[in-house]
Amino acid sequence: MIADVVAMGARSATGLSSLQIALCARAHMFEPTSLSWRDKRNQPMGMALAGGLGTQVHGFERLVGLAAPALSEALAQRGHTPEDRPLPLIVGVARPGRPDRDPRIAELAGAIGDRAGVAIDEERRAVIAEGQAGFASALLLAKRWLDEGTPRVAVGGVDSYYHPEVLRWLDEGYRLQAVGAEDGFIPGEGAAFLLLERGGGLGRVLHAAVAKEETDGREDVPNLASATTGLLHALREQVGEVRWAISDQNGERARAREWALATGRALGGEIAETKPVWDLGDVGAASGPLFSVLALSSARLGFAPHPSCALVLQSDGPERGVVALESTVERGETTC
Repeated sequence: MIADVVAMGARSATGLSSLQIALCARAHMFEPTSLSWRDKRNQPMGMALAGGLGTQVHGFERLVGLAAPALSEALAQRGHTPEDRPLPLIVGVARPGRPDRDPRIAELAGAIGDRAGVAIDEERRAVIAEGQAGFASALLLAKRWLDEGTPRVAVGGVDSYYHPEVLRWLDEGYRLQAVGAEDGFIPGEGAAFLLLERGGGLGRVLHAAVAKEETDGREDVPNLASATTGLLHALREQVGEVRWAISDQNGERARAREWALATGRALGGEIAETKPVWDLGDVGAASGPLFSVLALSSARLGFAPHPSCALVLQSDGPERGVVALESTVERGETTC
């Protein structure tokens, strides 16, 4: 086991708290917004925007604006105050190479803490730029810190595609879902954080692992899903049969082909599969922590297919991650 989840907080286009997001996703209350920016077909671009940030905030400032309230929610659940010891914090963000890459990204953990009003540990803060799979890397780093005696670690991620250059970049790559362009996704934004300790809580992180595919499937080299298949085989060896899988399938064919290959080989049988992107938009590096919030909240509220699940995370590049979670709260205990 890696750690116990003792509190969580989240923010996305479908809600401004972890409970709200879980309930709105359950009700499929997803409504993308048409933007004033237009794609190369001269159609309005659409995406899933979180509330409360306005349309003039982009880049680094938007990441801070999304992440700080999510972290504050998690800390409030646990009663963490500014007088407590500085908080170790790990934040997952997008991979390098996107047009919105900010030179201040290494300072993101401190900026989030400043906005949330909490001191961040100077020695134990990290920003992991691996996209979706970075959540698994973040959990492994948190495990190391907890093993070294750190009593509490906040782990999460934040991402937003709301940036004119990013949307133009996606449009040029035919990656925006639109009329006449179905091999694409609906961009979104969000943030989520889990507070991890040892002993008790809302759920357990049972397993996390990362690997790299030889290609992401968008190149001439075929993607055989070898890394993802190996990760899923190892996960089953560690935690047993997978009954519920949560994937970041977003409508892109390359990602769907890899998912089909890996699950067909490694999982087998009939499993429940949840694709939260269709209720959140693609939230990039925030996928893993947001999916964790959905899994643990839905188990607590009584509508999860199973109390344990596997998260399967595919970054835009070669990085792949898997995470196994288990709820430890009885149904009906709405403590968030």
